[in-house]
Formats: sequence, structure tokens, C-alpha cells
Amino acid sequence: MIVLLALIATGMDLMLRYYANRKSAVPNSTPYLTKGTRLILAFSFYTNIEKWSSTDTSEGNLGCLHGLRFLSMCWVVLGHTWAVLMFGPIWNPLSVFSEV
Repeated sequence: MIVLLALIATGMDLMLRYYANRKSAVPNSTPYLTKGTRLILAFSFYTNIEKWSSTDTSEGNLGCLHGLRFLSMCWVVLGHTWAVLMFGPIWNPLSVFSEV
């Protein structure tokens, strides 16, 4: 369901960008977006990947927080990988009882 919403939002986002670039009569104009449209566009793959991969820094940005966020993400990925490997499904449950 969420993947379908993301695909719809991405298509809508690309369509809005295409028509905004096509209307060059008013430079730097953004199309009028309602709250509902902005809510749907929050799920757009295109916009989210563009924001996540941006290397722009802003005023008052604390660089050390990015390092802490990276370490935190690594810790979460490592923990989930370990949990799946340790508590994952047993492919042959009969072998567990035959070895006991």
C-alpha cells in the first residue's frame, strides 16, 4: 500500500516538475500546492532521494550530528542483521530435534 502511494506521489511529483519547467513565462514560480498535495508529495521517491543525497550545508549546521546519525544508522543496521541471523527461520525444523 505504501509502495503504491510512493509510486503515485513520484509520478505526481515528476508531472508537476515537468509542467512547472514548461511554463517559463513566470520565472521561479512554483505551482500552487494544497496541503493535501504536499502531503502526497512527501512520499515521492524523486524528491526524497534528491534531499537525502544533497551535500548542501546550511547556516548553523552542526557537522558532528551527521557523524552521530551515521553511527546510529550503522548500529541499527548491524542490530537488525544480527537479529535476523540469530532468530531467523529454521529451514529444517526436524534437524533441530534430531540433533538433541
